[in-house]
Amino acid sequence: MSKGRRTTKTREKKAALRRAAPAPLAVTPSPGAALVTVMEGRISVAATVAGAPLPGHSIEVDLARAVLRRGDPEFVFVQTAALDPTFASHVVVVRYDAETFRQRAGNPENRRFFDALTATLESYPSGEELEAQFDLLRSTPETTKTMTFRASLEGISRFAGGGAVCFYGLGIADLSDAVAQGGGSVPLLPVLQVTMHSRVLAGWMASWFAVIEATDE
Repeated sequence: MSKGRRTTKTREKKAALRRAAPAPLAVTPSPGAALVTVMEGRISVAATVAGAPLPGHSIEVDLARAVLRRGDPEFVFVQTAALDPTFASHVVVVRYDAETFRQRAGNPENRRFFDALTATLESYPSGEELEAQFDLLRSTPETTKTMTFRASLEGISRFAGGGAVCFYGLGIADLSDAVAQGGGSVPLLPVLQVTMHSRVLAGWMASWFAVIEATDE
C-alpha cells in the first residue's frame, strides 16, 4: 500500500472516531438538572436548583438542626404542637450521604447566604440552645407523625422574617445510566420544602457547619 493511501485511511479512521465520540459536556448544568461527568474513573456531580420545580411536599417547622446519628449525617426538622411548644407533632428527617453533607456545607453560596442572613438578625439559637430545646421535646408513637427523606441537594432562600429550604434528589437509575454513558444530564427530583422563621434557619445552618467542624477536629 502506498504512503498516500495509508495517510488517507488514517484520516478516515480519525474522522470516524470523532463522529462516534460523544459530544463534549456543557461546563454548567442545565436549569433544574445535575451534570454528571466521568474522568479517569472519577465521578463528579454539579447541579443548580435554579429552574427546578418546587417540591410538592411542604412543612412549616419550629426547630431544626443537623446531627450525626450513628455516625451518619442528617437534618432533623420539628413542628411543635400549636398549644404545647414542648410537644413534637411532626418530625421530618432529611438524610444526605457523608460526602454530600460535607460538600454542601462548604458550598461558597451557602456560606455567603449564612453571613448575609445572620447580619440581619439580632440573635439565633446556638448549638447549646438547640440541644436544650430538642432535649425538652416530648413525643409519642401514636400522635407524633414522622417522615424520612433522602436528598442530594438543597436550595435555601429567605424573605422578610421567613426562610425556606427546598430539598432535591437524584434518581439512582438516572445516575447509573449517566455514568454508564460516560456522563450526562440527570433531572433533579423535588423531595421536600421546609419553611421556618429566619432565626430557625440561621440556627439550622450554624449547626450544619458545626457538625463539619467537629468532625474535622
